[in-house]
Amino acid sequence: MAMQPNDIKIKHWCFRPIETTQIDYTWIIDNFSGELSPISSPDFSSRTQNTHFKLRLQMNEINSSNHNGFYSILIIFLSTVKRPLTIKFIFSIVDNNGKKARSICDEVTYDGREPSPITFITKRDLIANKDKLLPNDRLTLLCGMSVIEKGEEISGQTRNANLRIPESDLPDNLEYIFVNKIQCDVELIVGPDDKKIQAHKAILVARSSHFRGMFENDTEESKNNQVTIMNFSPDMINEMLKFMYTDRVDNLDDTAKDLFIIANYYDLERLNIMCQESLTRNLTIENCAETLLLADLHNADALRRRTLDFINRHAKEVVQTAGFQAIDENHPRLAIEISTISRNNPMICPVLSAIDHLFLNSKLSDVTLVIGEEQLFAHKVVLAAQSPTFAGYFETSKTLNRLEILNIESVIMKEVLAFFYTGVLREEDDIIIVLKVLAVAEIYKIRKLKELCVSNLLKKISIDTVVPILIEAGDYSVPELSKKALDFIQTNKAKILSLDNFKLLCSKKPELLFKILALDIQK
Repeated sequence: MAMQPNDIKIKHWCFRPIETTQIDYTWIIDNFSGELSPISSPDFSSRTQNTHFKLRLQMNEINSSNHNGFYSILIIFLSTVKRPLTIKFIFSIVDNNGKKARSICDEVTYDGREPSPITFITKRDLIANKDKLLPNDRLTLLCGMSVIEKGEEISGQTRNANLRIPESDLPDNLEYIFVNKIQCDVELIVGPDDKKIQAHKAILVARSSHFRGMFENDTEESKNNQVTIMNFSPDMINEMLKFMYTDRVDNLDDTAKDLFIIANYYDLERLNIMCQESLTRNLTIENCAETLLLADLHNADALRRRTLDFINRHAKEVVQTAGFQAIDENHPRLAIEISTISRNNPMICPVLSAIDHLFLNSKLSDVTLVIGEEQLFAHKVVLAAQSPTFAGYFETSKTLNRLEILNIESVIMKEVLAFFYTGVLREEDDIIIVLKVLAVAEIYKIRKLKELCVSNLLKKISIDTVVPILIEAGDYSVPELSKKALDFIQTNKAKILSLDNFKLLCSKKPELLFKILALDIQK
């Protein structure tokens, strides 16, 4: 007698299957620019699991006097869980057009300990694109989470075994109707040779907001059931369509670059992130410069950040490649940004000849500094990267392209600009120029330039220079410089008191004279 399915019994049931729950949550933060401390979202939970969460957005400053730093997101668990949870997530910013403008995907595991914060977006990027990302000072975050609860071993009484549920064959079935062109209702005409590829409107609309807008409105494509695509190859459009039907890509590592551009254009977020992951995984010395340019052109922050990290780790080899030299020659704006980010890396800065070429050059200049009758050409991104004061000017007025500089000599401002573009102090042996540059560094809050001037002056203290150095050190709050100058005067007092410039010290800074006398008393 044949055994029926319900007659199948086992004595020990030893495993509970994995459970996966999808959560979609939108978090709207009004008056975002006024929020300085960490911000927590309202509680939210899944519909099927009794697991509650909240999000915390916090600012991590690298240098509070500049726009360096980044926002990170922390997933906070509010429920006690019996087994470890893995959460795969995608965080996105919704822009002023209702589209996802910035996205990052990753996964965290919760085993009772709070997971680490996830780096999300840089402060500089958010400020630079606030009209798009912070419309009416409102930040809208979209959170998609897959909560995966791992199976566990359990033992119990004899019970009926469940039948095995087969894997979904939906992707295979959709691929079948695409490959065999079953019931197609739209034609894509691709490339200069007008290659025709048939597809289904419903699939295109379901997967892409680009096609959704095209077919849900009264457009020529909607009326004629034809879409002309001239800027991509038939092979790559065919690969894109396969992904839209199956959620899979064959040989992604070979096509990631082209599919990344297509995914960005047609708003295929999952494909976009899959391509970014593939490009990151396959970074090499030879291709990282091209990948960096690709990420920059398509606003792929995660890919951009990881590629810059790779370049910094392999600077000595990367700067010798043809790809890196091409960025230096053909994309000076990006070369400038790499220079400011990597200024502490001596392997990168010297080869960025485009920076030197742009110094006081009208090429790509977008701001003019006016000093009397003289005009100095510059670039906003360079000035803003080095000085929070200049950054504030440009953020306040997006159209500002001309700045009048008062009470600063042209030769001194040129020296400051030379530092902006090269990272060096050209006239380091001229104490008077270095002191005047120090004054400008204090006015415009140029921290690195101030540190460079102070380091230089500490080495240059002598009988002839100590008095002017002491005067400037007091004016610009440089205690270590003041202390060394006072110690030097104390040691060489007999010679210094006879100098003419010591009389200048008495007239201009009598309080410093009292400090010198106080040293005598203490001694």
